[in-house]
Amino acid sequence: MLRIRDGGSVDESNIFVSVDYLEGMDKVAMNLGHQQVSAAVTGKALTQSMDCKTCHKEAEASIGSNYMDVSKKYKERRDALSYLQTRIKTGGSGVWGEVTMPAHPKITSDESRQIGLYILSLAGDQEEERSLPTKGTITAESSAPGNMLVITASYTDEGAEGTIPLTGSKSVAIPSSTIQLTEDLKTNNMQAMAFGGMDLMLLNAESGWLELANTSLKGVNALTLTAAWQSAPNLSFDFQIHENTPDGPVVGEATMPAQTGGQGTRFLSLFTGVAGDGPYYVTYKAEEGKELSAIALTGAMFR
Repeated sequence: MLRIRDGGSVDESNIFVSVDYLEGMDKVAMNLGHQQVSAAVTGKALTQSMDCKTCHKEAEASIGSNYMDVSKKYKERRDALSYLQTRIKTGGSGVWGEVTMPAHPKITSDESRQIGLYILSLAGDQEEERSLPTKGTITAESSAPGNMLVITASYTDEGAEGTIPLTGSKSVAIPSSTIQLTEDLKTNNMQAMAFGGMDLMLLNAESGWLELANTSLKGVNALTLTAAWQSAPNLSFDFQIHENTPDGPVVGEATMPAQTGGQGTRFLSLFTGVAGDGPYYVTYKAEEGKELSAIALTGAMFR
């Protein structure tokens, strides 16, 4: 919830909410797209706090050119942003008539970039740049397995005479329901490999585990594992989910019985009912006294 400490009002047009589907936990890359658009919001606020508002308006006639006309004139230029930044800083006349635009030698590169992005956004694809509502429901779209849903919101204040607007932002990452079985996972007696375009995890000992770090099981009913083999294993495997350590409290379990026939696949649901934040460990243990058969986990998904 957004609050203004001095009791001022919130301009909802300065709130920007976006959703992205991103791979990995790179916080630098997490909201670059959002920052690009929210920079335009900051740029608009900058034009209202500086002397720009004396001569320019967004779409109405004024002493100088309106920002929409500027945006339409330069939107196809590859160097449009750097050109506008230079004009803002150095000023000039003759492009839009005889009225001289004053120079702004003290403006920073970041401030001129934000103003330039705001101006260029006016003649751009408005559908792509529109903020999501500040309240409502998000229905996740189909995305690549393992991608996170990242919700980012920012607010830019109006600034004040002689001070630049300030922007605050916050991102929340919702992990994918699909676990990528890659070498990035911390494991014991399990080997990640790719086969036929599929990531899988070989069980290459009588027991072992993989760690689910940075993963919460709040609201998760079950972890569904997919096990596969080329030759049917003649022994059973016990799978468990442990909390905090590989031998910690058991919060989910399932058994895959011995199989018959040749190549095959089996789905296992490890039901959970926990509310902790982990970490969690998925362990396996082969039936004792029988020769180990080669099997692999080919999928893992929260439900």
